[in-house]
Amino acid sequence: MFSVQHLNFGWLHAPPFPPACCHGLLIRTPTGIALVETGIGLADIADPEARIGREAISAAGFQFLPSVTAVRQLEALGISPGDVTDIVLTHCDPDHAGGLADFPNANVHVSAEEKRNLDTGNPRYRPAQFSHEPRWVIHDRDDSEMLGQPTRQIRTALDVDIRLVPLFGHTHGHCGVAISADGRWLLQWTEGGAGERVVRVQILGADLAPLGDALRVSAAGKEAGQGVIAVAGDKAASFQLVKGDKGYELWGTALGVK
Repeated sequence: MFSVQHLNFGWLHAPPFPPACCHGLLIRTPTGIALVETGIGLADIADPEARIGREAISAAGFQFLPSVTAVRQLEALGISPGDVTDIVLTHCDPDHAGGLADFPNANVHVSAEEKRNLDTGNPRYRPAQFSHEPRWVIHDRDDSEMLGQPTRQIRTALDVDIRLVPLFGHTHGHCGVAISADGRWLLQWTEGGAGERVVRVQILGADLAPLGDALRVSAAGKEAGQGVIAVAGDKAASFQLVKGDKGYELWGTALGVK
């Protein structure tokens, strides 16, 4: 059985800004279990100032909720920390890497550029979150493509195609993560400038060539972003945050994938 489950591994809330979740993925196959991101971890909750720092906690609004941590949510699903074989990080910021120590036996996949930035002592990262010496797997070579964009294939215990997609900018080594298991891909992205952002979805074939035209899934006349997509068989659901008159709202769009 192959499944991809969207989960929230923590909350950030610094009013007057709206709450933001620490979005992550749980990927399960018969050969292994992987996480994309780890959010806020138990060690962060036990000693937040040493692990994250008072300034970052205040600026980003870290919320320390044990029940929301990745390890506690996986345990509730019957998955022990030792069952997690691989972790893929988009980057190493504190709200993405805080839960690494809860899964000490997992291989941790990251771009070479991000690991190099981490090792230089960049103050945006918190050394205490990596003091348990993660089992790093560094990816330094573009060896494939998606829509003309270089990608890096990740070798994991899972029998699925997982790739890092270099999207450097937010950090020096920030990457997107692409996942496919049935020979097709479903890609969702946000585009447009401030006040004009829309969310689109595109089906890709096994060769990563577009199948048909990209579909706009956010409502006309609304600014949308922070989207995620879930797939089950030939059905999919797209979710986005939409800016309303009184704040942000969660909208969804049902899709048929054939």
